[in-house]
Amino acid sequence: MLASAQRAHDDLSVGQSELFGGGAARPPLAIAQIEPWLPAERLQKEFGAIGFFLSGHPLDDYAAVLKRMRVQSWAEFARAVRAGGSAGRVAGTVVARTERRTRTGSKMGIIELSDPSGHYEAVVFSEGLAQFRDLLEPGAAVLLMLSAELQGDDVRARI
Repeated sequence: MLASAQRAHDDLSVGQSELFGGGAARPPLAIAQIEPWLPAERLQKEFGAIGFFLSGHPLDDYAAVLKRMRVQSWAEFARAVRAGGSAGRVAGTVVARTERRTRTGSKMGIIELSDPSGHYEAVVFSEGLAQFRDLLEPGAAVLLMLSAELQGDDVRARI
């Protein structure tokens, strides 16, 4: 489409017209027939392209169940921690997992998560990382028990 538009623009800018005067019908643009992406694939492509979910969130399908289970959104959890709370149950979609060594040499994981209310990080220490590593893969929807503390304006969460 862009190439066709560019050719038409170039023809007009240099004053080039059809050989025998009249404007001939331009050939129709060839647009390939493709299968639409499944919703989960579309959301992953959006996240990969722009760094956040645009047309929805992977947890939207679970909203009614999470509400019945009284699972907090990240925004609600962070508000509760700022008001003095220290623990809660939060759902999230794993966006990324990074593993690092602590000063003592054991491994810890930094898990980047997302829910419809925001993007956040939680730390998991060696025992939890060993136990839940397979569940904390990017793209997985998880239900987490978090403890947290306030450091300045930031909420620091631990799985």
